[in-house]
Amino acid sequence: MKEKCDAGSEIVITQLFYNNEIYLQWVKDCKAAGIKAHFIPGIMPILGYERFGKTVKYCKTNVPAHLSEALEPLKNDDEKVRKFGVDYCVRQSQELIDAGTKFLHYYTMNLETAVIQTIQGLGILKTRKEHPFP
Repeated sequence: MKEKCDAGSEIVITQLFYNNEIYLQWVKDCKAAGIKAHFIPGIMPILGYERFGKTVKYCKTNVPAHLSEALEPLKNDDEKVRKFGVDYCVRQSQELIDAGTKFLHYYTMNLETAVIQTIQGLGILKTRKEHPFP
């Protein structure tokens, strides 16, 4: 990655993750290694219990114990899992914003509702009337 950034890449978008501590430490480590880029965290709301399990296994994503423990009792109720997933995504996003993150990249998997709900939960979604562009 350093070679790519030294060659002119200015933006790094990460794979999805659920552990902000690991991400924030990784960014510090990259900067300490001399990587001068804008880091954009990749975030994906939890859309379903089985889908979540398959995705984190496929991507080899670290899942904090508290997240696994919170999901376990909900696993048989898709609606509760989706609601929990949006709530977690809002908290994760807000924590990253509070840590100084300027941009967030959301993986929607063509299921944008959870991302829209996340942005609404952050209080940053503007309606068409409020937006300065047509």
